[in-house]
Order: sequence, then C-alpha cells, then structure tokens
Amino acid sequence: MVEAAGLTNLYIVSLPSLSIPPVRLLTPVQEYADPERLNTRRPHRVTTFAVAEDKSQLTTGFLDGSVCLYAIHPLPLLHPRRPKNT
Repeated sequence: MVEAAGLTNLYIVSLPSLSIPPVRLLTPVQEYADPERLNTRRPHRVTTFAVAEDKSQLTTGFLDGSVCLYAIHPLPLLHPRRPKNT
C-alpha cells in the first residue's frame, strides 16, 4: 500500500501481506544540468535510475519520458586495502 503524505516526494509505504508496517519514505528530488542535455528553460528531472549489475552503466529515466545511458568509470581507491596479517 502506498499513500501520499502531503508533499510530492513523501510517501507512506507498507506491505501487510509480509507484515511490513507503514514506514515513511522520502524520495529524492534534485534538478541538475547535464551538458549533453542542457536546457535551462526546462531542466530535466530524473524520475528513476538503475545501475547495471556489473556496475558499468547507469540508466536514468526523465520526467519527459526520455532515457539516457551513461558509462560508469570506477574511482581509484584512495587507501588501497592491505592484506591482513594472520
């Protein structure tokens, strides 16, 4: 069960069939500029996103129905892991 709780990004979610009680869920809303999709008059709102299982790609879905696929490049480790002495 999902019901809106006043704000456009705040919901109360529950799943009685699995005995999950109502919980407040606040979804993020942020508008940003992507140089490839820059339109300052109509900023694109990301409404959904998914990361590939192998973490190589990010897919974003926008409010206007468009979808973009981005390559994910891993960041270098700042503190390399050292083997534990046993």
